[in-house]
Amino acid sequence: GTFRIAATNTTISLKYLGVYDKIGDDTSYIENPLAYVLLPYGKYDLYNVGVYQGLFEHIALGAGVEFRDVSGNEDFFNRAYSKYYGNIDFIDLPFSNTYISLFTEYWNVNSNSDVNNDENKLQFGAMVSQQITPTINVWTGTRYDRYKYDFGFYDRGDKGRKRESIRTYYMGGKWEPNTRFSFTLDMNVENSDVFDEEDFATNYTVEAWLNIIL
Repeated sequence: GTFRIAATNTTISLKYLGVYDKIGDDTSYIENPLAYVLLPYGKYDLYNVGVYQGLFEHIALGAGVEFRDVSGNEDFFNRAYSKYYGNIDFIDLPFSNTYISLFTEYWNVNSNSDVNNDENKLQFGAMVSQQITPTINVWTGTRYDRYKYDFGFYDRGDKGRKRESIRTYYMGGKWEPNTRFSFTLDMNVENSDVFDEEDFATNYTVEAWLNIIL
């Protein structure tokens, strides 16, 4: 749930998700046949607490933490982790209808019997959006992701640590002349050292969405 304290301009969010019993291959109540690809799925509990605090008139700070506790069988898809995140937002600065956000996020994913490595992820970035007219909004931003994980074969004793990073730049815009029609265009460039091949080091993506409500 989300709770707002108007007197202090504070918003508190609380979330809980859980699977209370193992979902096996013989489960008959799953409606989507593709869900069987992920089965069996073990028990887990997920807790998330976030706080968003307004400061003065144009600045807000956000922070939160998320924990996933796996009480059943852990595997590649069902893993315990902890996540910490924060952001600082500037609203209507330096211009009217301008929104600027600086954010960071850190993941610590624990190893388990199926995946014998610890994986850490650090992400930070910035985003700027501007409402140009009542019907046109544009944005641009960048994001940096750094991964650190174990690799190698434990039984051969050649375990090691490896770091890889991805830098993403993006920009886009949305035109929404009325409540029944909108057009969105988004472009991004991704520089990565995940792949050793030079052809995969830089990727370009352009996406467009046309929404019509009849």
